[in-house]
Amino acid sequence: MRADSVRRRLAELAGDPAGLLDLPPGIYSPQLVVDRNRLQRNLVRMAAFAGKRGVSLAPHAKTHKIPEIARLQMDAGASALTVAKLGEAEAFHDAGFNRFVLAYPMASTDKTRRAVRLARSAEIVFGVDSAASAEHSVELLGERTR
Repeated sequence: MRADSVRRRLAELAGDPAGLLDLPPGIYSPQLVVDRNRLQRNLVRMAAFAGKRGVSLAPHAKTHKIPEIARLQMDAGASALTVAKLGEAEAFHDAGFNRFVLAYPMASTDKTRRAVRLARSAEIVFGVDSAASAEHSVELLGERTR
């Protein structure tokens, strides 16, 4: 398949039949292509949207899982990164991030203990889905619970 045919097909699949994405030539298979200028505009716009409403912004990092994009999000005004799993928080912490919102309750004692270890050098906000889960978390977190 020729590069221009691939480009047209990718644009169609992306809902951009006019080719406005301006994909680089030579893309022959699926690849991640980020328009950095568009990304930066969206980050600034979202931060302004949250700021005007007086709310903190904690964008979900599971959609990209890329520390460089997470850094752009934080630099644009995000107060934390939302992650789907504790392991994602640990990986982003290893990359230099220290404020997280866990989107889902921790389902095991092991994960709660890992969260306690991570909380020694990071701020973690998480929810619970039952009174029993809350009691379990309080027991494991002890004095660190607010």
